[in-house]
Amino acid sequence: MEVAMKKLHYGWFVCAACTLVLFCTIGFTSTAFSVYIPYINEFGGLTKTQGGVIIMVRCLVALFFIPIVEIYYQRTNIRIGVVLMLITLAGSFVLYSVAQSFAGFCIAAAVSGVCYGLGGMIPISILINRWFKSHQGLAIGICSAGSGATAIVMPPILTSLIEKISLPFAFLTQAAFVGIVAVITFVVLRNTPAEKGLKPLEDVHEGIQDTQQPQSGEQIPRKIMYRMYMAILLFGMGGYGTMQNIATLYATEGFSGMAISLLMTLYGIALLLGKLLYGRSTDLFGTYKSGYIFSAILITGGALCCFAGFGSAKVAIISMICLGLGLPLITVGISICAKDMSCPEEYGKVIKNFQFFLMAGSALSGPIPGVIADISGSYAPAYALLTTLIFASVILIQYTYWQTRRNNSKLLTDMDV
Repeated sequence: MEVAMKKLHYGWFVCAACTLVLFCTIGFTSTAFSVYIPYINEFGGLTKTQGGVIIMVRCLVALFFIPIVEIYYQRTNIRIGVVLMLITLAGSFVLYSVAQSFAGFCIAAAVSGVCYGLGGMIPISILINRWFKSHQGLAIGICSAGSGATAIVMPPILTSLIEKISLPFAFLTQAAFVGIVAVITFVVLRNTPAEKGLKPLEDVHEGIQDTQQPQSGEQIPRKIMYRMYMAILLFGMGGYGTMQNIATLYATEGFSGMAISLLMTLYGIALLLGKLLYGRSTDLFGTYKSGYIFSAILITGGALCCFAGFGSAKVAIISMICLGLGLPLITVGISICAKDMSCPEEYGKVIKNFQFFLMAGSALSGPIPGVIADISGSYAPAYALLTTLIFASVILIQYTYWQTRRNNSKLLTDMDV
């Protein structure tokens, strides 16, 4: 046992701490927060529109803070900066617990938006890039799975706390949990392997990769980066629009609350598994080949959602599994694409830009499905549009990778040929 522990690289402990961070900064503020909205509306006497605005406030604040993420972590460092974001997040839940009005909940949402923007995937992706030369996809997948796990773990816990005790108590419980995670993060996290007298984890025998990160000082042509920005914007619109309206889609098509709950649980499990599978797939087969596999699964899931009106449980189950397995392209995939499209010293800047366009796409798509549903009476046409946007994004991304492989680019070298 002692020998086995000595062989475990410290990077995996960093990975575990990062998983807890995303469980809080993304999972609590976004993935599981939808559970709160009906109770907030009832507690504060808010309208459904006001409940939706609370989520929009968080997204807009996050979008505002993403561009300054580099400056923030240059002033602190990732370890201290992430811990400060966790403390701020705990404070936001305290603000939620004392809020009595729409304005109070919006202020709390704005504070949580700061944490969502500065404490989300960007610093975690940078850390994983520093600590792992191999197994990067798997490590990012594990970290990202932390936010996905909240879709499975938190809804029943939060619902029980709210209904058996109170809404403010549920918020305070989350604040206490985030505080504990902040302490664990401070103890475990390190900015670089050098701080522990180590080198990044590297396995020279790891599987085939179809791209190689550009060398120090090399720059990706602007034309390629602009194409990627457009693709990620479309991906944010289609992908986040798909995620945020799944429950509403099946509710408007006559599925019972219990059936929807079971579908969402299945989706959460598939999402958790999908993040791990996609991350490992990119380690073994590369981003390009994995993109074909998982994008086909994702597009299939989106297309099947268009048939929700037929009321078929089997079709609904298959669509949830496909969406769960495919949507990690948007979270894990963006971080891996940023690595492929940047030299080491530019990685922070590129992942920041990618996350900005992803969040912008999410904000743009926010009202679109509801507007389409109001006009047509169904969310199915909206899912046809969302799936088309995902398809267009996949075409742009895969074409970019294919072009660089075909031209034997010095920036992205094909390792298969």
